[in-house]
Amino acid sequence: MKNLVGIAYLSILFLVLSCSRPYMGELTQINRDDFIHLDFEDETLVENAEVYYENEGIDKELALAHLVKTYGVDLYEDTTGMIRKVVVRSRTYQDDIRQILMENKDYDPNNNIPTTAIKCDSLEFIISYLYGIRPEEIPALAGGDTLDVFSFQRAIMQSIWESCGELSLELHGARSVRGFWSMIQHNDREIRAHYYSYIEKLVANGELHPEKLALLTDRLLMNYGYEQVYGSQMLNFRLYPIRNKDSVDIRRAAIELEPLSEYLKRFDLNE
Repeated sequence: MKNLVGIAYLSILFLVLSCSRPYMGELTQINRDDFIHLDFEDETLVENAEVYYENEGIDKELALAHLVKTYGVDLYEDTTGMIRKVVVRSRTYQDDIRQILMENKDYDPNNNIPTTAIKCDSLEFIISYLYGIRPEEIPALAGGDTLDVFSFQRAIMQSIWESCGELSLELHGARSVRGFWSMIQHNDREIRAHYYSYIEKLVANGELHPEKLALLTDRLLMNYGYEQVYGSQMLNFRLYPIRNKDSVDIRRAAIELEPLSEYLKRFDLNE
């Protein structure tokens, strides 16, 4: 009997010690697309994870949902998909972008927008013509519907997306890709958030100049109240605040942009 009690005690002790140790198996960082679809209000989401705080001053009493909104957070999962490690660190602009995409994950650009079939072999002409349409011409082209300019452009964009799929340099030409980016850049902030990952993909594949992603990034950050990164955006005839402004020219040079002071001369502005 004593042996059985001893074995039971050792078994319980082993379980307690095992649960208190950091997980030592293989871990993979959860990518952004999967991250933004997690339910951070679920208290069981990271109950099996070790939490690491990389900086002093982080509020360790915050719940995970608030940590994600306040700091930079990285999550690591095991081979079964269980989150085993949480790293809380200083926030970067990529965390701000991720937060914006999280807030817009359920946005539907097709909502109440009429679409039509598009001839994909005439895409460059169609985008060039329709993007420059005058507001008074919209009802005739939209079948009598009264649409504002942004809604009309969204209708064009969704019609193109449904008819032609993701635009690419090889299939649709450089003018089509740049024109589609321009419609994204100059539409509502929800549209910018919706297509952000697509523009990232084009830049990563060398199909669009990195400047286009920089402009989109800055405008999206500004739209949601975060500091911009590359210094491309103005608000009320003033340069919008820049994150880590002292190093902005390094970031600009990395994507072949002129120094900020030269850029601002176009607008007759000083830093």
